[in-house]
Amino acid sequence: MKELGVTWAKFATCLDPARPDEFADLRPYMEPLREAGIRVVIDTRTTPTLLSEEMRRLVKEHGQDGFDALAGAQSRIGEAVGNLVAFHAGLCDDWEWWGEPDCPLINQMGFTGLDWATLMTVIQPYVRKANPIARWWTGGIGVLCDVNWMKKVLERSCTACGIRLDERLDVCPAPECDGRARAALHDQFDVMNLHHYVHERHSLEWVLNKYAHMFRWVRKAIDENCLGQPIASTEWGMSTWPKVHIEDPSFEGFTSQVFSGGAGALSYEDAPEWFDECLNLFHHYDMKVVMIDKLRDTPRGKGDTHWGVWTGLIKPNGERKPHYKVIQHYAHQGQQESERWEPEVVEKPEEVVA
Repeated sequence: MKELGVTWAKFATCLDPARPDEFADLRPYMEPLREAGIRVVIDTRTTPTLLSEEMRRLVKEHGQDGFDALAGAQSRIGEAVGNLVAFHAGLCDDWEWWGEPDCPLINQMGFTGLDWATLMTVIQPYVRKANPIARWWTGGIGVLCDVNWMKKVLERSCTACGIRLDERLDVCPAPECDGRARAALHDQFDVMNLHHYVHERHSLEWVLNKYAHMFRWVRKAIDENCLGQPIASTEWGMSTWPKVHIEDPSFEGFTSQVFSGGAGALSYEDAPEWFDECLNLFHHYDMKVVMIDKLRDTPRGKGDTHWGVWTGLIKPNGERKPHYKVIQHYAHQGQQESERWEPEVVEKPEEVVA
């Protein structure tokens, strides 16, 4: 990891709000990393089924008001997260809430974008109390940034029909809609986190243009609706495979839970150029951190075709892939720049009392 130039690492842990004092002790993993100068982000979550079951119970008992009651019910999740943060204070100052909350496979249809934003808001005070310098990251928004999902998170919307509302409106003006305005995420996070994978099979030019559009939109949305927080990524990469060209229509790609047609794969020959061009563009748009999905491929067998197991920089036999050197170059460049990026905790603006 030192030779590669790694400066950041990510762990994930799952909490049981029914037992807020019980959680995984991650210190044995974090201590050697921190000693090596590697900073850590913890992806924290609970089980989606717990949230969906809680939602069904509250809606059954309270009707539409059950959605509002959910925020109060999640205070025990905030307590559990706060205990976890306090326990690891000094080793971890960066905490992510629920990686890829927009992915149906991850959220198990247990919550919407607005529900997730509410959870971000509910939990944040517990994180601040446990560690005043902790940075609260959004869960990585997946697959080239799901713009429609992010609009519900970053823009003021109706709780009932989901339409965007002007900041001057408190209730929805739509006919026969009794929804209320719910504020977008504003000062409830410190870092906007993207898991901006490329699943579709297109040309490099198409991908770069898509990324440029994504960054411009996200930057504009954060600057207009939030406090201009920085953009980073705790997970990114592309599947690489021998002798496959992305433009080859005969190649159906790896299996994917995102697109029925499969996820695109890069050949070892094409990968260095793709990674170099993408990372150069990320640097241009001032991404503060980009974490590669994994160091080594993790197939569960010779015929494993799921895209996610082939995103490593090293083959299962230990041989480095051709784009390893590209990542190494940007990682060492990032070592110099990461020392200058000490993201400040977002301070809420002072309220003006009339």
